[in-house]
Amino acid sequence: MDNKTISFGTSGVRGRYGDFPFTNAGLSAIGTAIGRWLKQKNVAGQPHIIIGRDTRFSSSEISQIISEKLLEHGVCVTDLGMVPTPVVLWTLKHNLVNNYGIVISASHNPAHDNGIKIFSVKSEFTQADESKIEKHFSDIYTERCPRKTCAWLSEDSSHLKSYTAVVAKSFPDHFLSGRKIVLDCAHGATVVTAPEIFKQLGAEVIVVNGAPDGYNINKNCGATHPECLASTVKKESADIGFAFDGDGDRIFMANRNGEIKDGDDVLAILSKTPEFGKQKVMVGTVMTNEGLAQFMESEGKSLARAAVGERWVLKEMNSQKVSLGGETCGHIMIPSHVGTCDGAFVALKILQAITETNNWELKTFEHMPRVAINMPIARKIPVDADPLKSVIKRYGAATKSGRIVVRYSGTEPLLRLLVEEEHEEAAVATAKLLSKDLEKLLC
Repeated sequence: MDNKTISFGTSGVRGRYGDFPFTNAGLSAIGTAIGRWLKQKNVAGQPHIIIGRDTRFSSSEISQIISEKLLEHGVCVTDLGMVPTPVVLWTLKHNLVNNYGIVISASHNPAHDNGIKIFSVKSEFTQADESKIEKHFSDIYTERCPRKTCAWLSEDSSHLKSYTAVVAKSFPDHFLSGRKIVLDCAHGATVVTAPEIFKQLGAEVIVVNGAPDGYNINKNCGATHPECLASTVKKESADIGFAFDGDGDRIFMANRNGEIKDGDDVLAILSKTPEFGKQKVMVGTVMTNEGLAQFMESEGKSLARAAVGERWVLKEMNSQKVSLGGETCGHIMIPSHVGTCDGAFVALKILQAITETNNWELKTFEHMPRVAINMPIARKIPVDADPLKSVIKRYGAATKSGRIVVRYSGTEPLLRLLVEEEHEEAAVATAKLLSKDLEKLLC
């Protein structure tokens, strides 16, 4: 076999199932690489890891292959089964035995994609750790490793029940009584958590896209297609609705009028609650709407922009010593809960806030008009080097009152272009011209 490599992006290792590295050989090598890395990290004892997965048709098989290779390298594995990503993080936080967690999911991506993401809440999973696993993978991809099973595998669904109970108990009893709430589960893993939690708190719950078949995850639904949620909220005359993504770490909202609200709106609402109101700095990303920055300034606060990705937002939050941050895409981080994003928990935080303020219209701030384009690309040229740099700089200089953000996706072969201007027509015109010039260089 040819020498092969893997690379951790902003959301772990991702790819199309059946294509390298998501083949039997590639997955076996990934499992072996993680096993070797874990043994090196735990030289004094036996490493323990938990693993969870989403509803994709390939997730169960991937989980099985990874688990087998971990077992061969003396890693004890606890399989949580099909659970949202936040359940894996919650279990890690409340379990003294397990060192790390693995989630098999491609989050908001289509069903044919999948991913492997590693978490830790007791010690940081760093870029250096990623590099070591990547190096192990390259070293062992062509090896024939003898089997040497010397650990144990257990299946445990009790953590799912514990998580559900603890989240429900974090809020006032029956505080959602009399409220009709739509939950779009994106045919993903939140179908086993969110509806039950909301019902326990007294809500009349209408679940849409809650019948996963392995192939329909995120398909025209969930947080990546919130228009489905918005139309259902209006049709059902519901008070509010929330849309999650396939693994449950994103959230979008729709009010009773069918108006869609994103992660920036979530941050604005939570920033005025007693829990987060004293926080003088809000952490967003380079993609956060400039309107939120202006809103924070009007409140005597400021917006700190991190690079896109949970890791960078959390790093900036730690630097700023704040307890709330997030991304426009719906990743909202409240580290005191599970250390990462939890769509269902954040939805309940929103409901608690708007119940106290009677803000069921979800009024927040005036968004600056923006145009976002996801451009498929054939090759990558560094954004901060010519010829891309000079093209972007030229358009940026012509932007009167807004801004331009150009970056590569960390999970897909896409260039993401964002143009914000005070006037929508100007944003549309700039985005159209700039995208054509970028296409000539990248497609």
